Amino acid sequence: MSKSCAQWKKDTSSKQYAVVRFDDESVSEVPITWLFDNNRSSWWPRNSKVATSYINRYSPPDPDSWSKYSVVAVEAICDSLEVARKKAEDIHYSEGEDKDRGRGKRLVQRSTLLSNFIDGSNNGSSDSDVEARTKRILTPPPELPPDLDISSMEMVILNKNTNIDTMNEQFPHGEYAEDEYVEEYAESYAESQEVPVNQFNSQSINRNGNYEISVMHKILEMVTEIKIQVNDIARNMQSFKVDKQPVEQYDIFTKCLPLNSFEAIEKFEELISDLEINKLFKTFLTTIGGNDYKDNINRVYKILFTNELGMGCSWLGQRNNKRMVDLKIIAAVKEIIIGQHNIQQKLIENCSSEWFRHARQRYQREKK
Repeated sequence: MSKSCAQWKKDTSSKQYAVVRFDDESVSEVPITWLFDNNRSSWWPRNSKVATSYINRYSPPDPDSWSKYSVVAVEAICDSLEVARKKAEDIHYSEGEDKDRGRGKRLVQRSTLLSNFIDGSNNGSSDSDVEARTKRILTPPPELPPDLDISSMEMVILNKNTNIDTMNEQFPHGEYAEDEYVEEYAESYAESQEVPVNQFNSQSINRNGNYEISVMHKILEMVTEIKIQVNDIARNMQSFKVDKQPVEQYDIFTKCLPLNSFEAIEKFEELISDLEINKLFKTFLTTIGGNDYKDNINRVYKILFTNELGMGCSWLGQRNNKRMVDLKIIAAVKEIIIGQHNIQQKLIENCSSEWFRHARQRYQREKK
């Protein structure tokens, strides 16, 4: 054992928790009242799930119901449960370590600039420590190739400006390059980068020429990709564009609405049998609108049918009424209402059936 009995008795007069190592090499914090047999054994609850609760409450042991376990060593005696638990996790833990940690228990590190200032006046700090701290805030500058001819960069800049002007002439504002032209221009640009050998050494030519060509390829690839994305955005915006029609084109419908007889319904059905007129009729229906799908349906039927006609109609044709569910007019109404309100077809059927069922009540109110 790491502590003698005499030392143990001296410590237990002021300490509350002991960090013990059991014979299976497991380490745990326990109240010192759990130890017995000259600190060679410890009581432990048979239900290990409640052991933590007993330790937190500093509960006394119950010899009648608890188990006995052999203790190999008492590693430490601590004033608080928190310190004991940290000791159990790390036997080398010392209470002084918390002084170097913040509230989140992370190591406190001084500001690099402040550290450099303090360490500059402290002869005990090594140059390597100062250098290591400085590297955290200073990024080294990029290294130039050892064989790069700086004077030759003027020609590279001139070539860049020349080719940029050429690009401005070949790419008018608002126009984009096609894929074939991208490849063609990249090749012509590569040829324009050739310079007299006596002004560059061979390694400089390969490095700068290949680099400029690769950069131009990347730029042109990005331009092409941007063009594709812009075209996709334009197509998406076009799909959201409302197909607005002049009001005069709706006269073909408004002059015969609302329908007031079965004969008028048959003629209107023939009218919208034409695909173009049917499409125009659906566009006309989108202009009616409403606060919600019910209000929209009621407003549409009010424009399409009179209440007097509605008295002789029903959704499914019950009681010898005219069946409305199969009409092209109703099919167009369903399509528009579903598209505008994103609802189930069943809701449209219920609302439509209600409208025709109450046609007589509305007609009687009109006559009053």
